[in-house]
Amino acid sequence: GINAEYMGSSGINAEYMGSSGINAEYMGSSGINAEYMGSSGINAEYMGTAVMEARKALGITGFYAIKKGTPLYKAAKELYNIKSFSKMRRRSIAMHAERTA
Repeated sequence: GINAEYMGSSGINAEYMGSSGINAEYMGSSGINAEYMGSSGINAEYMGTAVMEARKALGITGFYAIKKGTPLYKAAKELYNIKSFSKMRRRSIAMHAERTA
């Protein structure tokens, strides 16, 4: 329509039209697709499991931000680097034992 022609000719980018700046191919119905996470070097499945195990190991319930430098981030990153679910679980149990001992 008329608006489409106007936006194209004035140089207005889709980035400024309410998009999050991420290509539409990476966006799914519930947010960013796992493909995008993979392209950034993070395996979403492993990172999600690492965070869950780190929360168990540290005894965290409720909301806790995963920011760089926090104990949760450090524990999750350590577990994420293992890249094996069974080894990740064993390490989180050991972390919990260290914390409670």
